[in-house]
Amino acid sequence: MELEKLTALQLGEKIKQRQVSVLDGVKTVFEQIEKQDSEVHAYLDTYKEEAYKRAEEVQKGIEDGTYTSPLAGVPIAIKDNICINGKKTTCASKILENFVPQYNAEVIDRLERAGLVIIGKTNMDEFAMGSTTYRADLPVVPVQQWQQEKLTWHSALILVVLSGSQVLTVA
Repeated sequence: MELEKLTALQLGEKIKQRQVSVLDGVKTVFEQIEKQDSEVHAYLDTYKEEAYKRAEEVQKGIEDGTYTSPLAGVPIAIKDNICINGKKTTCASKILENFVPQYNAEVIDRLERAGLVIIGKTNMDEFAMGSTTYRADLPVVPVQQWQQEKLTWHSALILVVLSGSQVLTVA
């Protein structure tokens, strides 16, 4: 089964029906990141070890009825302007390159309560001021090229708010 071609809701349904595991979905995302991110630079940071551990926890929670959301078990990428407790949140800026919040943004708490699995932080324009994901300290992300050549909307495995490199996380 090609999990990377499923929508987030389709993946959630297959997880709920026990056709695939949460870990299967998370592994698929990391395989795609390993294949493509050196070219597209969509991620600033990934949390592979934590995501695998969380996948096991969420799988148990789905099985015992703790997580009932239609998106329970689905991997998700977080834009780098959203705080995650203990994880660098730079807003893609050198000014904040060492900022590590000691709290979660409300959306992170809600995603975790719904049983989603956070896999990493995505690149963006500095302080989210633009839509090209251009950063002087990183290679240019070819968003327009990817939109035209490789992006298929039905390949969404990662639920994201689409802008800049977030478009590339669903490619």
